Amino acid sequence: MPFDAADRIEIGYWLRADATGQGYATEAARAAVEVALSLPGISRLTIHCDERNAPSAAVPSRLGFHLASTIVAPGVAAAERACRLQVWDWARSAD
Repeated sequence: MPFDAADRIEIGYWLRADATGQGYATEAARAAVEVALSLPGISRLTIHCDERNAPSAAVPSRLGFHLASTIVAPGVAAAERACRLQVWDWARSAD
C-alpha cells in the first residue's frame, strides 16, 4: 500500500540492556505517536512486543494502547524458535 493511502502505522523500539528502565522507550514511543497522529489519514497505531518482555509491554500500556491479541511469530533465522508477540492497538475515536 502506498504511504499516502495508509491509515495505520506500526511503532517499534529497541534498547540496549544497559539503557532500559530509564524511560527512553516510553519517551521515544510517545514522540512517535505524536508524529504518526500528525500525519493525514492515520487513525490506528500498533506496537508488537515479545510477551516475555514485561518492561517493553509496559510502554504501550502507559501510552493508552490496549492489548488486542497475542500471535505466534516464526523465528527470524532457521535455528530460532517461534515466539509469542503481544499486539497492542490504539485507534482514534470517531468524533
